[in-house]
Amino acid sequence: MDRKRSLLMLNCAIYLFMFGVGIITPILPGKILAFSGSTVQVGLLASAFACSYLLVQIPLGVLADKFGYKTFIALGYFICGVAGFIYLLAGSSTLILVGRFMQGIGEAPLWALAPAILSILYPTSKARVIGWYNASLHIGLTSGSICGFVAYGYLPEQYAFIIFVLLCLVAGILTLMGGDEKALHCSPREKDCSVDWRAFLQLITQRKIFCVLLGIVIYGAGYGIYITIIPAFFLEGQHLSPNSVGLLFIGFYIGISIAQLIGGYVADKMGRVLPMVTGLSLFAVGQILFPFFAVSYAIVFLSIASFGLGLFLIGSIAILNDQVDSNSKGLISGLFYLFWGGGYFLGPMILGYIAEQGYLIQGFITLGGMSAFVGLLLLLANRTVVARDAR
Repeated sequence: MDRKRSLLMLNCAIYLFMFGVGIITPILPGKILAFSGSTVQVGLLASAFACSYLLVQIPLGVLADKFGYKTFIALGYFICGVAGFIYLLAGSSTLILVGRFMQGIGEAPLWALAPAILSILYPTSKARVIGWYNASLHIGLTSGSICGFVAYGYLPEQYAFIIFVLLCLVAGILTLMGGDEKALHCSPREKDCSVDWRAFLQLITQRKIFCVLLGIVIYGAGYGIYITIIPAFFLEGQHLSPNSVGLLFIGFYIGISIAQLIGGYVADKMGRVLPMVTGLSLFAVGQILFPFFAVSYAIVFLSIASFGLGLFLIGSIAILNDQVDSNSKGLISGLFYLFWGGGYFLGPMILGYIAEQGYLIQGFITLGGMSAFVGLLLLLANRTVVARDAR
């Protein structure tokens, strides 16, 4: 019963929180463009978030494995509420970037530690339940983006940020109402919680795992540019309104949400490699083709790319969790989002610079090509696993 309550509360909390994120995310690129007029500054929206996100991942994972996960997750929601309050008061691009830095600290446990709990609670179907959690996350983003799209012009910006702050508080309270961690064997306080760093380093330097980590960097870069550089590309290059750009976010979140629901089942039944390689390939196709089509078709290709990202996500986080016991679930999830954050940090910043030089479309194509290449490396590194799963 406790594990079902935990699953319910975690999913409800992340849905509500991401609903709020979905409302405010389309506002931020236009807001920072209005303050600074710089595409590089827009890229820094993702980089500011990722900088703090990167810094806390490994320490957070180690501490959560030792002291339990739930308190850190709830604290993350409350920190995000502080970030929302900063957005509400922001009168410059600098304050918006400060808010994004705070949001990165707050979101780190939401992305990393909830999958760690679920992989312990549901060891034989971890990919599926992690997929449900990530689907709730992205369905929340989709719902929030749709509401923001519909309310654009009627809902003042400050109201959007107030709603976000309130939803952060509710999500934190729901998390604290989840099942007892000790009863669920999620808190290893009575176990030996020391980390064997030598074995951990040996794990991540294995060829097949290293290829997974490279794919995670690509995934982070794709995610980062989708909420920063690509909206700016359509705002400036295609002269779309912020309301129309909201459709990009809706397509992105729908693609990832559907992929989570399908990918979890596939990963549990057919192995982890298939969704990873298929996901990177689909992302490559969508990323390379979308700049050459009219907006309506571009959204379709970007939705295909986001579906690919979702497939890769669920396969990669599941394969990493397969490598460790319950004492290191927080650490391995932290490792996933450390590499994700690296891509999320560098991707928008590099593409923002490329855009300033007038080569943004070439940058999109290069990222798609890198995704296809890493997918091939991943397939070659795991060819024996693929052959076994096929049988």
